[in-house]
Amino acid sequence: MYQLQKKKRPLAVRILIFIFVCSMIVELVKVMFSQPSVKEGIAQAANNINKRCPMMVDSSTRLNNVIAGADVFILNYTLVTVDQQVAPLDTMRFKQEMKTEITNITRTNPLFKSFRDEQLTIQAMYSDKAGRYICSVMVTPTDYR
Repeated sequence: MYQLQKKKRPLAVRILIFIFVCSMIVELVKVMFSQPSVKEGIAQAANNINKRCPMMVDSSTRLNNVIAGADVFILNYTLVTVDQQVAPLDTMRFKQEMKTEITNITRTNPLFKSFRDEQLTIQAMYSDKAGRYICSVMVTPTDYR
């Protein structure tokens, strides 16, 4: 009778196939069990906020959109009761008050823990109701530590 013999692969080929299969299994496990990074979570949060924008924050402030960058989180606001041409805003005072407010919220609010952990800079940009730029407030990690 004829006996079928299985053709054996060389040892080097078997080792390469084994390494390839192992690396594929490792990558699959990484994908299945990986948690999104904090920055990916912040970017996802920005996307979720943008889906609801524009939205009123209070009676005079509207959040238009947010942008999550690598090291900065930008909030674009419109002051719906302010018209710079009719009654100019005291921008220096406004800027200082907003910086203090944003710093305190970032420092104390548990929702901003990931911002503190990642040491993100928060930038709030303000426009009047006609869309004219008023000012920008930047709060850095050194401000809220």
